[in-house]
Amino acid sequence: MSGFILILLFIIILLVVFILYFTKEDIKKLFLGSAERNIIIHIAGPSGSGKTTLGKQIKAKWPQATVYDLDEILDDLYSYKHFTPAYFVQKVKERTDRLIASANGIIIFVGVLEYYFKGKIGGTSMKADYKYFIDITDQELVDQKWKRDVQGTICQQTCSLDRAYKPKVHVFFDPDNIKRENHAFHQRYKKLKYKIMKFDRIFSEVNSICSNSFLQSINNNKN
Repeated sequence: MSGFILILLFIIILLVVFILYFTKEDIKKLFLGSAERNIIIHIAGPSGSGKTTLGKQIKAKWPQATVYDLDEILDDLYSYKHFTPAYFVQKVKERTDRLIASANGIIIFVGVLEYYFKGKIGGTSMKADYKYFIDITDQELVDQKWKRDVQGTICQQTCSLDRAYKPKVHVFFDPDNIKRENHAFHQRYKKLKYKIMKFDRIFSEVNSICSNSFLQSINNNKN
């Protein structure tokens, strides 16, 4: 009988400690699982398609969301002198996993996980709840890259937008190569099961995801 009482006292002490040191959300996550788990979104697209712009627009609309630019996160990997595809895949996973673990709620990655190695393009995919690829026509992409890469560079030197002007800096611009890359990107991400959609439609879908998620979070906090 005394043994039973000791066990009962021990259980009571554990319950008191549990109530004092764990919040309601901790208890819910422990017994029911995380009701407010992270939602991962990846937005990909060819260079110049508007990935960074889209990420900024989403962040402006939903400051609560966490937006990461993959170009900034992975930039130093490409200059590593012992670079290999395996090294790239490993570092991508390490860095994205660390960023996901350090954030809560909706986490959005914009950018591609691509690399050039020994003259060939390669890459890896990201585990995400929602995957989008910006659908853009060849001519739209050429025009946008011209404005960003050529006109932007010329403007920094002369504030001139004249295509006939020869800037002091040399800018490599090959419309045919841009079109080939756009086609290759479309095919690659289609195989990876990304939703290929126009810029505005992606913004609309992500906007709905954010709205529903944050509304659910508010309701859960009320309860």
